[in-house]
Amino acid sequence: MVESVAGLPQSTKAPPPTNPVERLQAAEKLRQVGNAAFKAGDLASARTNYESTLKLLQTGAPPSMGDLGSAFDKVGLGGGSGGAGGEFDFGEGTGQAKDARLAVLLNIALCCLKAEPCDPSGALGFCEEALDLEPDNVKATYRKGKALIELNELKEAEWELARALRLAPQDPAIRKDLTQLRRDCLERRENEKKMYEGLFARGPGFASDGREEEGETATNSPSSGTYEFLKEPSTNVYASSERPYEEALALQSEGKLEDAIYALEAAVCRSSRDGDWPAHFSHWLELGRSLMDLNFDALALRCLNKITDEPKAYETGAPATTKKFALLLRAICLLNEAEDDPKAEVSNALAIWFAEAGPVDKSGMSLNSQLEAWRSSSAPAGADAAVAHALLHLVYGRDEALQAFADAITSAESADSFFGDARRQSTRWNMLGAVLANRGRHEHALLAYKRSLHYQAHYPRAFQNRGIAAAASGDHVAAVASYAAALEIVPEWASPPLWSILEKEAKDEVAVDGLVEAAEMRYLSKVKDLIRPSFAGFAVSDTDASHPTDDVVLSYMGFSSAP
Repeated sequence: MVESVAGLPQSTKAPPPTNPVERLQAAEKLRQVGNAAFKAGDLASARTNYESTLKLLQTGAPPSMGDLGSAFDKVGLGGGSGGAGGEFDFGEGTGQAKDARLAVLLNIALCCLKAEPCDPSGALGFCEEALDLEPDNVKATYRKGKALIELNELKEAEWELARALRLAPQDPAIRKDLTQLRRDCLERRENEKKMYEGLFARGPGFASDGREEEGETATNSPSSGTYEFLKEPSTNVYASSERPYEEALALQSEGKLEDAIYALEAAVCRSSRDGDWPAHFSHWLELGRSLMDLNFDALALRCLNKITDEPKAYETGAPATTKKFALLLRAICLLNEAEDDPKAEVSNALAIWFAEAGPVDKSGMSLNSQLEAWRSSSAPAGADAAVAHALLHLVYGRDEALQAFADAITSAESADSFFGDARRQSTRWNMLGAVLANRGRHEHALLAYKRSLHYQAHYPRAFQNRGIAAAASGDHVAAVASYAAALEIVPEWASPPLWSILEKEAKDEVAVDGLVEAAEMRYLSKVKDLIRPSFAGFAVSDTDASHPTDDVVLSYMGFSSAP
């Protein structure tokens, strides 16, 4: 027991002292009891006595005798007349009480870390309290880092250990633990990269300049390969769901995009098992579209190819509308994922789409002329025709692409049109924004991305593109904030390209201390803390009903109304 370790006399129960000097003396005796218990390996008793010491040293209302009476009995302390009542004031001893409290907080944190089992949450709380008293305390910072490692919060742990090493650069224990942690983090990152090898072949953007230079790259990402499930079906928690597709849509609306992808994969498997082929190919389409939102066009193409190329789609009668939509999305993906000549591959894809979706082919007319004739006729060409025409203009470098994308935004809603669906308004605005940005109209591009996020709050591609436009405008903090907003919602396996460009922008923003280090550590919560309030404005889309209409915004940008 603690009494035998401390070797202190016993006494009858007495209330805690109310005299400041006696109270500090009592606290010191209790701390010594805790120290003796700690040295003897009795961590539970040490912690109990340290916690009683803390209660004695608190500067608010004194603890009740019920809290401390038994502890005083054990160490033979008496004094005072009562321990409850008004606020306790140590007077000239306030500084001494603070120092004593800090030492005890550090001791309890150490007890928590050494306990079996370890109590990292307790250690973290006591370290935080110690840092409130002394923000640059090395031991508190170091032990906080150790607690975070136990909690598997490795990025936060790395930040705290790096900070501790800056405070005590010669401390070998801190350096050793930080080196080991960084080695572990690097190994984990490399393992994740190998696991999803081939996913990171392109950087963010829709037909954006310099895509290959902006993001991390991997070995090869052929768009013609077979789609391999990101979540093994046998381990997919949504595989047992009766309605995985509906769950996926709900998860998308909540911004849980990784789970949404897994639910869509489960929906694809389930519809195949049930022989529900119309639903099966519809689910492939949604999975491809969702991967496009995440900026993984190569993977999206593999999904779309399930509808456009595989014999199974023809044997089972894939719905004509689903196939038509897949062909148009395939043309969009090929802007960034064409294996040879984008102009030829996109044009060919659009021609195949037009054969399925457009009016009867007019012999001798180019695809551009056919699209022009269709869009200017009384036949309802709609948003899909405008997007297709814009894509064709885009690969040929024509300025008419801008007006065509603007026309798609104002096209009437139509159930027979992919982009005529009101849910695709965000995509239309994002495409217009990217083309504006590529033409140096960054102010208008930022407005377009804002409109895109107005319609779809959890749209990582729009956040990424907005970061590119903000950086081009010289606003590096806004760029970092936009990339951070995307990182909040994308799956872990989709984050490497974003972290790469966020780190670059952090290095260009010299006014925010610690931002580069946080970016290099890939410590998202610290990045957000450092750039507030900029992050708040980028992380939450503005859905204020008082916003101007699409027509008003387009008019401000100089676009004419759609015919």
